Amino acid sequence: MPVPVLRVEPKSFCYDYFALGLTMTSARLRDAMSLPPENVHYIDVDCSNCPEGVQAMTYKVLEIRAFANPLDRERTGPGTFIDVETPAGPTFVWKRETSGPHAPTPRIAWREDFLAPAPLFQVPGTNWTLATEALAERVTRAGITDVMFLDVRNNGMRAGMLPKRP
Repeated sequence: MPVPVLRVEPKSFCYDYFALGLTMTSARLRDAMSLPPENVHYIDVDCSNCPEGVQAMTYKVLEIRAFANPLDRERTGPGTFIDVETPAGPTFVWKRETSGPHAPTPRIAWREDFLAPAPLFQVPGTNWTLATEALAERVTRAGITDVMFLDVRNNGMRAGMLPKRP
């Protein structure tokens, strides 16, 4: 991949995380996440045409190398499942049915036995990037406020998204 070139005009631009086709991370965020090289790869970014403050952020592209599927195939749906091979081994991709006013509401159920393979990982076939609670705590403790973590195991109600099977 050629070195991406970032051109930012405002001197006040100082985000630790942003995505413009590529996911950019600051040195401060990378330090807070402290992810091992087997889980992520960082690609240098040319910021030489940016103001000094932007150059000081030392942006790099984040490429996640850890994959896992926390979905419970039996309880997630409706939709179809496609078996795929990932660097982490075989898994599946869930393809939702077409959405629309008459389409059924999709159900997302998480595997109860799921263990994250890394502090930060992607779900194959989606644009979902998931983080462990420990990683979210490290980033939050570092004072980074432009990264938002959402507890995907809960829909905002006190109970989980789907009750456990009897």
